[in-house]
Amino acid sequence: MKFSELKEHLKSGKFFPVYILAGEDDGVVKLAKEQFIKLVDIPDFNVSYVSEGELFTSAEVLPLGSNLRLVFGATKQLNELDKYLANPNPSTVIILIGDAGKLKVSKGVEIVDCNRLDVGLLTKFIGLEAKKAGVSIDVDAAYLLIEYCTRFLTRIKSELDKLIGFCGNGKTIGVDAVKTIVAPDLEYKVFELADTIIKGNKERTMRMLDDMLNEGAGAAQKIFGLLYGHFRRLLFVSFGGDDAALAEKLGVKDYAVTVAKKQADKFSKSKLKRIVDKLHSVDYGIKSGKIKDRIALESFVMQI
Repeated sequence: MKFSELKEHLKSGKFFPVYILAGEDDGVVKLAKEQFIKLVDIPDFNVSYVSEGELFTSAEVLPLGSNLRLVFGATKQLNELDKYLANPNPSTVIILIGDAGKLKVSKGVEIVDCNRLDVGLLTKFIGLEAKKAGVSIDVDAAYLLIEYCTRFLTRIKSELDKLIGFCGNGKTIGVDAVKTIVAPDLEYKVFELADTIIKGNKERTMRMLDDMLNEGAGAAQKIFGLLYGHFRRLLFVSFGGDDAALAEKLGVKDYAVTVAKKQADKFSKSKLKRIVDKLHSVDYGIKSGKIKDRIALESFVMQI
């Protein structure tokens, strides 16, 4: 189940015995937890947060003054799940938070996808949050905020709060405010770096790379890993195919494939293949100790 489907599902009142909130975005996980508590509408004393070893004991407790209890735990207790599902307590809903691993979805278990949300949902969220705070936000500014924060909800909310404070009540948040207040994530900077490489602007590429490399220890290794992964994705999507199918194979959202296709179109397939081959060679050189990662990166961007 996608996170966007959770609200309507909970409104139906037909609950699974166990839900797993699985995904990389803590902000989406938090929203999912809030939806359970809000939409199920039960007293606080019927909501329990339990540690390892207490989950299924707590699940057997009957609710007070309600027909339902929520028990939150972690996916560390998955090894006991089959035993519980053989005879689940009908008045308890268990919500496990964490990686579902290789768990096979069985009767009574629903996995809620809490990975990064798509642009449409995030734009709606930003607009509603801005309205509640008494400000408005330009559509282009919302898109830029989403890109700068690489669709991570927790960071978007944090940066939006800063923008609201910066612009003041009754004002409109524009693109310039986002550029002034919000620092782009490294993942977004790598996307920009790849774009300058594509355009052949070596002077700007070197300036951008130098700024990124000076951000702290381990920056070169992170940048290289993201850059390598980015160009491999561009090569993969350059051969075409349905966005949804490609997204599933690559483990990303449809939007990421759409963006990658636009950037990949600026290259020939043979050019992308040469870049990926070069990155593979550089990767081997770094891992074998033949060249330092920073020198390797600088050499790579100058040769492309």
